[in-house]
This record gives sequence, C-alpha cells and structure tokens, in this order.
Amino acid sequence: MSYDFAVTGASPDQVVEIKVKGKVLKVRVLRFLLDSGNEEVLVTNLFDESLGIQEFKRIYLRRWGIGVSR
Repeated sequence: MSYDFAVTGASPDQVVEIKVKGKVLKVRVLRFLLDSGNEEVLVTNLFDESLGIQEFKRIYLRRWGIGVSR
C-alpha cells in the first residue's frame, strides 16, 4: 500500500489530506512535546475544535500508560 503524505508548516494542529489508493482522506495532525523533550505526532479523524492539543496530550498519555502496563 502506498501513501502520499506530507505535513508542512509550523502549525502544531492542522488538517491535512492524505491520498490513499486514489482517495483523499482528511486527517488532523497534532504535534506536541513530551516531558522528555521528544516531539509526539498524533494523527486522528477527530476534528472537534473544542478538543485542543492539551486535551489530546492528556488523553494520549493516559492511554499510553494503559497500553504499557499490561
């Protein structure tokens, strides 16, 4: 499977289009720094603007803790 995907710009929260098998999919790309200083990039189909980067970061870190504790 091939993907045509590029994230450009400095915005830490943006909607991008990905072309997959001739179809264009819209996704939201969020970038934020972890406490370690590493940059995390999340890709989602949740476009609700009331969910900001901090909410995604909180949810993601909570989910990650669940995933690695098993």
